[in-house]
Amino acid sequence: MRFKFLIVALTAVIAIGCKKGTNSTTATIEVNVKPTSGTNLSGLDVQLLSDQKRMNGNNEAEAQSNFVGKIDFNVAVGKTYYLYHYNSDGKVLTDANATYIVTGKFTSQFQINSSPAQTPAAKIGDDIHQDINGDGVVDKYDMVIKVMATNVGATTSVDFVIN
Repeated sequence: MRFKFLIVALTAVIAIGCKKGTNSTTATIEVNVKPTSGTNLSGLDVQLLSDQKRMNGNNEAEAQSNFVGKIDFNVAVGKTYYLYHYNSDGKVLTDANATYIVTGKFTSQFQINSSPAQTPAAKIGDDIHQDINGDGVVDKYDMVIKVMATNVGATTSVDFVIN
């Protein structure tokens, strides 16, 4: 009888410990997709890029907005992420928080000439912006929204305004 009780108690402790461990470093980024008209937009693909994967063109995750324009991504707390929409449908990220991913600074004219074209034209000392869509030009189609979830188990809500 004691042995059965010990097994049940040990199983409960392990289950609680495992459940606690899975939530100890994760949070949710809630993306609210909105066209510039202000209403939610369903069916839009949004990619979640991370510092580890953005440099080689791989996304961390990709999802499509639901009927009310929402997407939830489960993410690691304290890690930087970038929300991105590939422009094959002609839609452009127009959110006030949209920016480029900076990968360094230009140190030579050779480096500028060897990089994707940037607008305005880059000078030595300017930031190097990543050509996310790989078309050889850094433009409005390479813009992202930078976001970080800071609290374990919490939801960080981000508007993703698109035109």
